[in-house]
This record gives sequence, C-alpha cells and structure tokens, in this order.
Amino acid sequence: MLLVKEKITYKLGWLAIGTVIFSPLIVNITMQILGFPFMVPELFFIPLFLIYKKDIQIKINYSCLFIAIICLLLLLSISLLKNKFAIGAIVSTFRGYLYMFIAFSFFYNQKLRSLDWLFYLSIGSLLGWIMVSIHVISNSLIDIKAVTGNITALIFVISIPVILRKDKYLIPVIIICTILLIFSGMRRLIVVAIVTFGLSLLLTILKQKIKNKIKYILFTIAVVAGYLFLYPTIETMLVNNSPELYRRLILKSELLLNNNASESDQFRHNMLVDFTKNIGNDIFPKGYVTKRSLDNDIYIDFPIYELSYMLGVFIFIILVLLLIFRLGVHLRQFLLLGVRESGLCVIWGSVIILLLFIEGTFLNYPFVTPFTGYVLARIFSSKNLIA
Repeated sequence: MLLVKEKITYKLGWLAIGTVIFSPLIVNITMQILGFPFMVPELFFIPLFLIYKKDIQIKINYSCLFIAIICLLLLLSISLLKNKFAIGAIVSTFRGYLYMFIAFSFFYNQKLRSLDWLFYLSIGSLLGWIMVSIHVISNSLIDIKAVTGNITALIFVISIPVILRKDKYLIPVIIICTILLIFSGMRRLIVVAIVTFGLSLLLTILKQKIKNKIKYILFTIAVVAGYLFLYPTIETMLVNNSPELYRRLILKSELLLNNNASESDQFRHNMLVDFTKNIGNDIFPKGYVTKRSLDNDIYIDFPIYELSYMLGVFIFIILVLLLIFRLGVHLRQFLLLGVRESGLCVIWGSVIILLLFIEGTFLNYPFVTPFTGYVLARIFSSKNLIA
C-alpha cells in the first residue's frame, strides 16, 4: 500500500512540476499574479529540483558546462560589441541558451534508470498549455492569439510510450494531444505531432515480430479512421464556438492542401528563398537576436535565420551535419543493437531538424530550452543510453 502511494506521489509530483513550471502557465503565475516584469520559472524550479533530483540521480558535468558558458559569453560579447539590440533583450536570449546548456551538462552521458519522470513532466507541461489556451479562448473569442508552449514536451509525450512499449498510455496520450492541437490554434503542432507519431510507429514496427507489426499497423489504421470519423464533429464545433480557431486550423490547412498558401505559409517560403540568396551575409557569428525581434516572427517562424545569424553559416552547417551524423549512429544502434533510447534520439533529432524550418520557440523560452538541452545531451551521448 505504501509503495502504491509512493508511485502516485511520484507521478503527481512530476505532473505538477510540468504543469506549473514548464508550460505557459508559469508566465501567468510569475507575471500576472506575482507581478514580475518577466517570467521567472527559476523561482519554483530550483527548490523543486533539489527535492526531486534524487529520483533521477544525475550529476552535472562541469567540463561541459564550463565550455558551454565560455562559448555563450563569447557570443554575448559579440552581441554587445555589435550593439544592434538592447542589452536587456540580449541578456534575456542569453538566459534561454544558458538553461539549455545547463540541462545538457546534467544529462550528457548520464545513466538514467527510466524515462517515467520525463513522460509525466511532459504530460504536465501539455496540461498547463491546454489550461492557458482554453483561458485565452474563453476571454477572447474574436482575435485569438496562439499560445506558445513547450513543443518539445509534445514530442516526448508521443514518442516515449510508443518506443518504450508503454501501450496503456497511448489512448490517454492521443486524447490529451488532440485537445491541445484543437485549442492551441497552431497548425505547426499538428505537423510535429503527425511526424513524431509516424516516426515512432515506423521505428517500432521495424523492430517487431510479424504479430506485433500487424498489431501496430491496425492501431495506426484505427487512429486515422478515428480522426476521419471525428473530423466533421470537430469542424462543426469550431465553426459554432470559435470561428477564429476554425480559420486558423481548418481553412488555412485546406488552402495549403489546395496549393493556395496562406500568408504565414508564404512568409516561411519567402524566408527560405531569402536565406539562400543572402547566405553570404552571415559568414561570421553576430551574437544573439532579441525577444523583440522574435515577436516579429522573423526568427520564430524560421529559426535557421536565428542560428545562422548567431553562430555564422559555417559553424551552423557543421553543427547540423554533426547532428545528422549522430542520428545515423543512433539509428544503427536502435536497429542492430536494440538500444531503445537511440530510437527516441532518432525521432527527437529528426523533429528538431524539422522545427528549424517552422518553429523557433524551442530555442528561446526559459520553460522550453531545458527540454531542448536534454534532447541534445542524449543525442550526443555515446554511453549510458537506456537499452
């Protein structure tokens, strides 16, 4: 009985941390309720981390952290010398990357007993995102602004139960993700969810025996059929209750499928063309961009711009090629050696590459970047992966 209570407390604890700290809810709590001028997830994270870190038994890699801080400070110095953006805005961006590499230093080559904590933490993050999205919709039915959340948590929630064969979580995960995809009003989340789910099922099917292959194929067909069956109901609900969400999710998607790109889709296309034409302008590192420029969607919708500006094109391309090489290593380890976490790394890394073209929040916001740091740490880890 005591063991059951401990397991429930464990799950609820990580769910609560994800909901309060690693979701947009932290913005409402620290800025609107507590009155801070900016979000302060550290206010809650540091004491809770000291309590819960024993559950995952990790130690910081000081060598990694030292190298990362030197590189980040060097980029900060370049930003200040260029004097293109306000100092406060630059430091704010620096802060997001700092948290990313602190997380990297904690999880690089670390031996983890399981990923249960990460799964519940991510579920909590999505629940907090849903809460804020519903709150925004209920208070503004006409001009609804999309709520930015922890997109990396969405990747974790979908991939972990599929690759690690936690089948009992699949239906709850599908329900939670469907609610998020509807109320967030962000089409790129649908793309990320489909790609993550598709890659997870593909890798799982490749490793299974014939009987299990058939089971997962039938499950996939059932999921697709379920969405097709519910689509008219969802469409009617959006038309009647939130025309703005209907425009964002349904109309824009239909336009794209009919080769009539919406303004935002055309914007991304133009950014890609502009990037290739002006690639020579960012040969050398120029330091950080700012949150203010992020609000203009230049770097949010096409984060390749941010990274090539910040690091320089050559360094950026080298790092992307290194990432792709590591994904190849992980794919081999998963298919030939059965290392399950390597399968997860293939999925996570592939989606990160996709996000470089469509969504940049995983690089910037303090409640998201630690998750990105975790992804990069496990991808570049050469030992202690969960088999």
